[in-house]
Amino acid sequence: MKRILFLTTSNLNTPSTHYRVINYLNLKPEFSYKVIAVQKTFVKIIPILLRAVLYDTIFVQKKLFHRWQFFFLKKVSNKIIFDFDDAIFQSLKKKVMQRFEYTIKNADMIITGNHYLAHYIKRLNKNIVIMPTPVDIELYKQSEIRDTIRTIGWIGTKNNLKYLKMIEQTLNLLLKKHNLNFVVISDKKPDFDSELQYRYIKFERNSYPQHLKEFDVGLMPLEDNEFTRGKCGFKILQYMAVSAIPLASAVGLNKEIIKNGVNGFLYEHNEDLFNKLEVIVSLNPEDVIKLKNKSFLTVKEHFNLQVYFPKWVSLFDDSALNYL
Repeated sequence: MKRILFLTTSNLNTPSTHYRVINYLNLKPEFSYKVIAVQKTFVKIIPILLRAVLYDTIFVQKKLFHRWQFFFLKKVSNKIIFDFDDAIFQSLKKKVMQRFEYTIKNADMIITGNHYLAHYIKRLNKNIVIMPTPVDIELYKQSEIRDTIRTIGWIGTKNNLKYLKMIEQTLNLLLKKHNLNFVVISDKKPDFDSELQYRYIKFERNSYPQHLKEFDVGLMPLEDNEFTRGKCGFKILQYMAVSAIPLASAVGLNKEIIKNGVNGFLYEHNEDLFNKLEVIVSLNPEDVIKLKNKSFLTVKEHFNLQVYFPKWVSLFDDSALNYL
């Protein structure tokens, strides 16, 4: 039986680790494994490096080791896989950027979340597999789809609340006009400047899917820059998994996931956002159901954890290569 060592950043609860590693492992792949959140201190890293000799493959999720550490891992393992799902290279300082490029160049396989990230790194390593962050739809599936638009919602970490604030005034106008509910699920309560009325739900891993089911429309506002173009649209997929209608900035992978007016809506600026929300609110019940069904079908057929699981497991085979 193959032995896989998963090395992640220092917190196993980060979204990347949970959705791109832990969720797969919960499906019980047929190999033995160990997951270690790597701490930064030298004393704690040394035992991890020594443990690595016991494993066939090392899967590094977003963690950037020093060169000598990565070199050692490379020497003692049959294969190193490096996985990342954000444009982390946009915010790295020079020395850390050198570690990133060394990792990309010397890993045996790179898994990225979209084509934008793959295009950036292919000058360093062409052995790239593109795998979006899939959704375990069994956690989200609605028992009944509503034919009305009552609740607009947003889910995200405190680091992404800045994008929500970009559309605060537009949301305030629309919510007042149509008497809609607005729900925010996050690890931190937003600090809005206006009198925007909303209900805050603190993010809890075990309960947030049930709260997401309240959403009829899910928002994903973004700036358009090099970092956001590297995002993998996971927020949209979560909305789709509860049969909500996604309404997202026309940035990056969002434009590939959403077919405008078919399974959701894209917008270019705040005025366009307001107009798209007006369109959604004015939909007749039959069209609401149709959009919500298309939304769910998109994630079920193309971004479903159960569908991606066999492909993910196959990446640990010695013959697994996928050149761009």
